[in-house]
Amino acid sequence: MAFGLVSSKIEKKQARALAQKDTEKQYDVFLSHTKADIESARKLADSLQQHGVKVWFEEWVLKAGDHQPTKPRQGIQASRQIVVILTAHYFHPKSLEQFTMVVQALSDTQAYSLDKARPLIPVLFEDCEIPSIFQPFAQINFTNTANFEWGVRQLLEALNVALRRQFVQKYENELPNYPFDDLRARYSRGETFVDVVAKIYRLQHFQVQLQTHWHGVSFDLIVEKRDFGLRHQAVVTCLEGYCDLPQCRDIATQYRQIYSQLAKENVQWIVLAAEGFSQESDKSLNNLNILPLSYAELLNQFVPLRDYVDQLIVQYQDDIVKKIWKGQDWFIPPDICTDIEDKIYPALTHVADWMGRPDENLMTILGDLGTGKTTLAHYLAYQWARAFLDDPLHHPAPVLIPLRHVRKAITLDSIISSHLNYYGLSNVPYAHFELMLRLGKVIVLFDGFDEMADRIRYDTMRENFRELARAAEHRSKVMLTCRTQYFKDRQEQVKIIGEGPTFKETETQLYEDQRQYGSRQQVVYWRRRSVRS
Repeated sequence: MAFGLVSSKIEKKQARALAQKDTEKQYDVFLSHTKADIESARKLADSLQQHGVKVWFEEWVLKAGDHQPTKPRQGIQASRQIVVILTAHYFHPKSLEQFTMVVQALSDTQAYSLDKARPLIPVLFEDCEIPSIFQPFAQINFTNTANFEWGVRQLLEALNVALRRQFVQKYENELPNYPFDDLRARYSRGETFVDVVAKIYRLQHFQVQLQTHWHGVSFDLIVEKRDFGLRHQAVVTCLEGYCDLPQCRDIATQYRQIYSQLAKENVQWIVLAAEGFSQESDKSLNNLNILPLSYAELLNQFVPLRDYVDQLIVQYQDDIVKKIWKGQDWFIPPDICTDIEDKIYPALTHVADWMGRPDENLMTILGDLGTGKTTLAHYLAYQWARAFLDDPLHHPAPVLIPLRHVRKAITLDSIISSHLNYYGLSNVPYAHFELMLRLGKVIVLFDGFDEMADRIRYDTMRENFRELARAAEHRSKVMLTCRTQYFKDRQEQVKIIGEGPTFKETETQLYEDQRQYGSRQQVVYWRRRSVRS
């Protein structure tokens, strides 16, 4: 669906269909589990509900006298996606009812009308042998109970409930006869998908026309570029969500009106789908010589981070797991203490909560020398990297930048460009990376602010922090680690990085400098847990 004005018949039809789906589907998630895993299911359902997700959970829905096989099937039909709690119990011969029902729903997508891009999300609560039908679906790992909230955050990103409701809100004025979800007011309108795509093309030196017609057919974009006298032109249709075969039939109808002009003027038609294409729709569009392009593919062409993320994973496995931990997972999740509240939380729980707060962009983690701040940064980058490769549309790509080799004054664009160049991304302009960061598609970890130089001048230290913190704008997420002892005293710490959202103006002459971050930043302190026995 076009995210801009609904101008063509295709776009109006898609907007109406989205509105119908949002009102017809009573639940965001059908939670599938066995009776043996009811405690895990209850904990997950409670957590999702607290984050605003509407969950079909049998304890909340089933009543005495309900027909047991019928109600869950109705629940799947009333839900957008299925979340399956995977343990050995789920595939036991005596507990096959849930498994069989889910398989039927996956096989008969027309009857159940699940989310086509990601109908099933397996959540692994116990290592077990997984049947082939579930293996193609990216899993979210809950096997470590200490990292439960971390898993919940990844699940929330995969469900993408907030984004879907934002799209529905966008069309509220165009389709006033539909009773939209009352939660829509929680999500801001923000920049439209078409605006973002247009910005990407402009940064690649295309001239862009928005919401225009070409030979009588409405398009979201017309893009054009000239190289050495050669003219490259394309018309672009932007679709919200997943492109399936019925949408392709509507596109084919319009294609028949202009196919001769496309060939005559050597113009490429691009269909850009936010959540990808079914095999049938991909084949159908290619047969028409229309280029199917997913949003994730477009972003990877814009800033090719897949290879970089692969290197992060290999680096973590080789340098930490193999060399330091001798092939074992010896990561001990630490605790962190908040600066103002002075409350202690599990670090991964607190980071997961921070990731879900769009109004907080910058987190500074302070800790003593040798306590494991760098290990935490690498562990977080590793976990985010795995999630990104599984689902690049819904999870950000991590960029981990060690600061130990940086000296003296810096600029943000130079440190980013130098880091990407080191990993083989020498042709990525900083403006491209900056857009990805502001869209929330990248999370940056600056590790070792204290290692940037040996007690550089105070003014330089102050400017360096402000320069790094400049990355924390719009929807971006930035994390910075530093030794507590790097600052001579508490007063200097407050002057350089601030004290959190409530420090007083009289406490620091740099208050005005830090006001711009204010409640958008957090300062937390590392607390080591006891070592495993």
